Amino acid sequence: MAITFFGSTSSPADNGTSTATQITLTPPASMTTGCLVYVRCYQRGTATFSVGVTGGQTWNSLTRQVDGTTNATQAFWCTFNGTWSANPRFDFSAGTNTNAVMLVFQPTDTGKVFAVDTAESTVAFAAPTTPFTVTIPGRTPVNASTVSIAAWVTADDNTWGTLAGTGWSKTSLAAQYRNTSGNDMSSTYAYRILTTATATNNVSQNQATLGGDGGVYSIVTFDEEDPGAFTQAVAGTLTMAGAVATANRTPRAVTGTLTTAGTLTSAARFVQGLTGTLTMTGVVTTVARFAKAMTGSLSSSGSVDSTYVPPSPGGDDALTTRFRRNQTD
Repeated sequence: MAITFFGSTSSPADNGTSTATQITLTPPASMTTGCLVYVRCYQRGTATFSVGVTGGQTWNSLTRQVDGTTNATQAFWCTFNGTWSANPRFDFSAGTNTNAVMLVFQPTDTGKVFAVDTAESTVAFAAPTTPFTVTIPGRTPVNASTVSIAAWVTADDNTWGTLAGTGWSKTSLAAQYRNTSGNDMSSTYAYRILTTATATNNVSQNQATLGGDGGVYSIVTFDEEDPGAFTQAVAGTLTMAGAVATANRTPRAVTGTLTTAGTLTSAARFVQGLTGTLTMTGVVTTVARFAKAMTGSLSSSGSVDSTYVPPSPGGDDALTTRFRRNQTD
């Protein structure tokens, strides 16, 4: 089974107009629990973006990108909890040409939740030359069941076409979403659904009319997982003095300090990335990867067992099922 595209909505519709500083989106009807909801906001200028009405969902934000002074964009996402308490609203700090586009994907099982598998890459690109092709580099997801979403945003009312990239699709999406409110804008999207952790391949589209225009492109990959995560991220200090057991991951990312002095057992990954300090004086056991990446320090005076492939602090890529005892990266 695979993740499937469920539906989309936008405001304004393609070739419409909007200068509103608050945009309310009507989600596709009959959404089921566990759906991935992805919303991209964009504005002709340097606006900041926020979720004004959550609709009863817990929203996460991706990277805000500004292309000079003409193009600002940011995406938000959530795992749908099954009930919209209201239609979600997205707020803009400025009202020149404002837009929001929602894409919805259905998991293989309503008991799943979505998480960021591979972090968003967002780049301001220069105006392309004939035939005005803009290519987004692909990536290889960490997990098997994933959906990657690619987005292109320009400060002109371009039409888009000539999707290229093995496996990429625009099925059920508009060719583009244009706003002609004076200072024009356009965005376009494509998605790649995978059931194995293989390369997404590069993806490109052409500015079919009014090219070439510079803009911003983005690609982000989500995976579906079983619920029960200990915590999504540690940005401050987390200290565990007792035993902790989780049926899913412990922290996805550590950017502060995490200390475990008890026994910690995880049925999935221990931590996705480490950019701060992780100290373990107890026992840590995980049946998936220990850490995908470490750019800070990690020390262990206890034992760490992994039935997956732990990181290689010394640059050694040898496969092992046991982390190195008493080693600091």
